[in-house]
Amino acid sequence: MAGSAKVGSADLDQEHRLKPTAVFGLFETILPDTWAALAGTTRDDYFATHPARLVFSYLRVERLPARLRLDELVRLHFTGEAGHYPGRDGTPRYGLRDHLVISGQAGEALRWDACVYWVRVDGGGAGGFLDAPAPALRADQSQALAAPPPRPPAGGDVVDRFHWTPRETDFNRHVYFQSYLERAENALADFGGDPSLPATWELWFSRPAFLGETMEALVEEAGGTVVIALRRDDGTVCATIQAT
Repeated sequence: MAGSAKVGSADLDQEHRLKPTAVFGLFETILPDTWAALAGTTRDDYFATHPARLVFSYLRVERLPARLRLDELVRLHFTGEAGHYPGRDGTPRYGLRDHLVISGQAGEALRWDACVYWVRVDGGGAGGFLDAPAPALRADQSQALAAPPPRPPAGGDVVDRFHWTPRETDFNRHVYFQSYLERAENALADFGGDPSLPATWELWFSRPAFLGETMEALVEEAGGTVVIALRRDDGTVCATIQAT
């Protein structure tokens, strides 16, 4: 599936490379087409009629050398796979594996990969992973999907304490996925690093975070790899981010 979108000043860094956080807004421009292909309906209509939701488990964003011009029309090439991931207890966890490549006239600017799981939203098993195919999808869900890479351990020094703000959350008070990455970039800067240098950002989501929660950012560096943990003040890690 292909689409196009125009990049704005907020999407580019000082070297005219695409910011990792820009991928979320650009992906929204082709989201209606992806849902039409997946389920023959819109995302809102699907969620309104079926007791299942999608949650991100893992994201990988790789920045590539291509520079972009302001207001350049970039190409978005999306492929998605439906199937099931291996669960810890041996039961399948149904979900999607998404791949997105964003390219400009100078070549590929960014690659994005995501592992997404279906979860129940009502009944006694609300919040649990679907161990059966998601309802009413056009896509075949029999394919075994590769599990996300193991999450690195969370540790290091606390470099920041903060509260999630309304700008960083949706109408359900949930923190936007890009907000985790933005906070990780801030933590890297507080640690003394340069957030513009990492070529690859990987994010593992373990617990949801909500508007107003008090958070700590911990940073640990070893061998050129930086691991950032965003945890609640009770010690619960919500997201782990690795920059290389």
